Amino acid sequence: MKLAKFIKLFKNKKYLIIGIIVILILISVIIFQNSASKKDKTRSAYKNLPLLIDINPTPTLSPDLESAIVEAKQSAQEYDDWQANLRLTYPWLRKLPVASEKYYVYFDLKQEKFLGSLYPGKGDNPANIKAEALRVLKEVKEIPIENYQFQWRVK
Repeated sequence: MKLAKFIKLFKNKKYLIIGIIVILILISVIIFQNSASKKDKTRSAYKNLPLLIDINPTPTLSPDLESAIVEAKQSAQEYDDWQANLRLTYPWLRKLPVASEKYYVYFDLKQEKFLGSLYPGKGDNPANIKAEALRVLKEVKEIPIENYQFQWRVK
C-alpha cells in the first residue's frame, strides 16, 4: 500500500522533477566529499617528503666580485665624506650659481674662488653689472664673498 502511494505521487510530473533534483543533489554531495578527502590524503603524503630544493641558497661570490664590492663601498664612503666636508666648508654652495641676463657667477672648488662672466649690452657699464652680481651674492644669497677671490670675464 505504501508503494502504491509512492507511485501515485510520481505520476504527477512536479513531484517527479523535484525527486530527481533531490537525488542529484545527494549524489553530488557524496562525490564532492570523496574527492575532497582524496586531496587531503594526497597533500598529507607530500608533506612528509623531504625538501629537495633549498629555498634560500647562500650565494657564493668570487674573490674578484668580493674585492669589487669592497672597493665600491670604500669609494661610496669616500664620496659621502667629501660631500659632507663640502657642506661644512661651503654651506652656501647650494645657493649657486647666481645668474641673470647680464651675469653668471659660480664657485670653482679646485681654485677655491668665484668665477664670473659679464654680458654687457650696448651702453652697459661692466662695473655696474659686476656690482649688481656682488650685491646679489652678498645680500640676497648671504654668501661670504669677502673671504674669496673673484675672477671676472667680460664676454
